[in-house]
Amino acid sequence: MAIMNGIRGLTVEVHSNGQALREYDDPDEEELDGNEIAKYIQAKSRASFMIRTIFSRHFQYRQLYDIVVRTFVDGQKIQNNIISRDDLLRHKGYVSDVRGLPVYSHRGWVQKPFLFAAVETGTFCCLYSQSHRLLKALDDANVQTLAADRKKQLDAIGSVEVRLYRVHAISQAASPKTGAKFIDPGTIPEKALKGRAISHKLA
Repeated sequence: MAIMNGIRGLTVEVHSNGQALREYDDPDEEELDGNEIAKYIQAKSRASFMIRTIFSRHFQYRQLYDIVVRTFVDGQKIQNNIISRDDLLRHKGYVSDVRGLPVYSHRGWVQKPFLFAAVETGTFCCLYSQSHRLLKALDDANVQTLAADRKKQLDAIGSVEVRLYRVHAISQAASPKTGAKFIDPGTIPEKALKGRAISHKLA
């Protein structure tokens, strides 16, 4: 479990097959401040998973604020949950689960479960020709030519991120069911991973 040393009473876990996945430290991870923590997990292809945020009765802001829990997978925002101060105080602890991606189908709004999928990497060759003459070939997908938004997406592949915001909610109106527009990055240039040990993404 990822326990925030700088924020008392807060834990984030990734669950699969009914259990919290074991987490590992990254020895090469840059030093983060007290309000951030990063861990690695081992993923199994096609296994479903969910993201659990746990507020214990010792959560240091439970008497002061409402909390927005914003969840990202592969760098794309999946869901916002607003947890009221009343809910945090009413229970000995409070658990916020994000189990899948809201999508619209012929049956109406449904939740598509999160699944781990193996990251596909490859060598790309972009060919430009004029009168059947080869002008230029780029091997290993010259990462510098990628658009800025594409590079940002690739940098976040394989990540599960939970951000918390302290707020004072005036009211809690029902959120419109717009659904998240998740974009599959497809096959990823090996150089775009920059040597990171990333093996899975969201299916």
